Amino acid sequence: MIYSMDIKVGYSQVNSSLEMTNDSILKVFEDIACFHGNLAGENVLFSKTAWILTGYMVKVIKRPKYSDDIKLNTWARTIHGIMSVREFEILDDRGERCIIASSAWAHINIADKSLARVTPELEKAYDAEPDHKAFEEVGVPKLFAPDELVKSKDFYIDRNLTDMHHHLNNVKYLELAYMAVPGNACYNKEPDFFIINFRKQLPLGSTSESYYAKEENAYYVVLKNKETEETCAVIQMNM
Repeated sequence: MIYSMDIKVGYSQVNSSLEMTNDSILKVFEDIACFHGNLAGENVLFSKTAWILTGYMVKVIKRPKYSDDIKLNTWARTIHGIMSVREFEILDDRGERCIIASSAWAHINIADKSLARVTPELEKAYDAEPDHKAFEEVGVPKLFAPDELVKSKDFYIDRNLTDMHHHLNNVKYLELAYMAVPGNACYNKEPDFFIINFRKQLPLGSTSESYYAKEENAYYVVLKNKETEETCAVIQMNM
């Protein structure tokens, strides 16, 4: 089942060039994924199970601009056991692809946060679309940070960065990565291709250390929990 939404790009969603930002792209992905889950029976208001995002791969082909009419589509590419690959596309008013994305998810029991197998009934409700492809490959590549990393800034995870579960919001990881690299590299021109591997949650009140490296046309950013020293995210941004 492909779930769709039609929206108009708003002023709050664009940069100084009036183009849709990566932050806004991830936010609309978050919204449509939740609405699709509601339709399948996993409503965030009362469901006992949920999906935890473990990775994103996003490619911007052409950026929608302020006031453009766009269509968002999302679907389950695969669902197996406790894992799922969800894909997205944003189409312009001519039906041409502007943005494609793949995301990886793990299914959990909300009460104790344990991994939970997807029931046959739920799998049927999502009705996977294996032949409707954003990318030829399935899923999100696993990233390995370069050996030589440069220490950058520390970020305190305050309330303005957290989600309803009091952890760093998934859409905010990319924002921290922008601030971790030198100068205004990612603000002058946002990356048109990026991958995020989510490893561990960063809770409210924690501090994240950031490290970066540049290899050819890509920046790599690693976010770690300063207290536990665990790697919480690895991010690749192609410039």
